[in-house]
Amino acid sequence: MQAALESDLEVVRNSKAHVDFEVHSVFCVNNLREKIGVQLDRRSGDPTRHREATLRRDYGIDQKGPATKHVWYTGENFRPPTDWDVTLSFDVDPMLGANWYLPHWAIRLGDLGGQDPRDPFSATNATLLNPRDPGVYRSKFACVLAGNPHPLRLALLEALKGVGSVDPYGSMFGARVDSKFDLFQEYRFAIVPENDLYPGYVSEKVIEAWLAGCIPIWWGSDPAGYINPKAVINLADMSVAELITRIAELDSDPNRVLTMMAEPILNRPYDFSACVDFVRTRLLEA
Repeated sequence: MQAALESDLEVVRNSKAHVDFEVHSVFCVNNLREKIGVQLDRRSGDPTRHREATLRRDYGIDQKGPATKHVWYTGENFRPPTDWDVTLSFDVDPMLGANWYLPHWAIRLGDLGGQDPRDPFSATNATLLNPRDPGVYRSKFACVLAGNPHPLRLALLEALKGVGSVDPYGSMFGARVDSKFDLFQEYRFAIVPENDLYPGYVSEKVIEAWLAGCIPIWWGSDPAGYINPKAVINLADMSVAELITRIAELDSDPNRVLTMMAEPILNRPYDFSACVDFVRTRLLEA
């Protein structure tokens, strides 16, 4: 928002104070009182209170404060709420003018705020658009790192065992990992499906696998056309049986593996200037 308004912003945490711009997000952290309120609203039998409680819990939306303009951002696969001045979401549809497509992988880039030298996954559009040096052929076949017991992750894990050794990590498997980046760097493939198959829902998973030098085994929908299909194997484009055949054929030829690893992950850059202009227009219009 500072980039859009071209000025420093004072952050006000009092929800009752009148401000120029009020921001809500699914990443808001509810305190204990709010959690108790959600439970009470669920039990009240009042549909309106139940809906408000659901919005607070899932969408990070409480009652709108006394602000001139209201902004909502999601890093999860939720549809934009109505009656907001700006929504930034995974939906490619402008939703009659209030919504802008801002996938979570883009919000992680350092094009606006600068790269974080402490984060091995920190990158810019330029990094993701350029071919890379695949380095040496990696000895380990594939891994999966997961905390969410999504059935598809388990299905892929079992299916790919017929091709090579697949190592499971994360709380889902009781195997804690200190560094995702260091782990992925040991493998040729990383199993990184999205939690949902929804048009435009592209999180950081496929980008992180690529940044660590892996070939992402992905499950996602990218109608905006950012992800380079030559750099990933997307289960959404084929059956599990076809995916197994594709990976087995690819992995039988180290040169083909290295060629695929060298592909850039993006077809085109995310247009931050257009996003900033959109937010500026929506916030400053009468």
